[in-house]
Amino acid sequence: MFFAHGREHVNPYYNLLGILKFENVNRLKVSLFTHKLKNDKRDIPSVLLNILTPASEIHSYNTRYAANQKFFKPSVRTNYGVSTFKLSAIKIWVSVPSELKRFPYMLFKKRDKGFLLTTQN
Repeated sequence: MFFAHGREHVNPYYNLLGILKFENVNRLKVSLFTHKLKNDKRDIPSVLLNILTPASEIHSYNTRYAANQKFFKPSVRTNYGVSTFKLSAIKIWVSVPSELKRFPYMLFKKRDKGFLLTTQN
């Protein structure tokens, strides 16, 4: 398609075409799920509604962590606990810039994909 050499790196071509790598597609889908869970719970199945707890619901006083629209991070003791969806979703949500989190869903989706395109190596 680009007549590139076989040993040439694909990252510049992915960025040129606007294609995300697999790990960034995963990050985008998880961040879209957490954005829906945070702002619009209508499209989410009832089984998944309680998977993440907003930090603002843990206690009544205001903290910077809760004000930045973050989720409560439970403590874990094993590597299995670290690799669960709950903690990986919280980690991905924390990595999303806070100015993007306030956008409506479709604009958030577009801006988050652009953010991931600029950050992929």
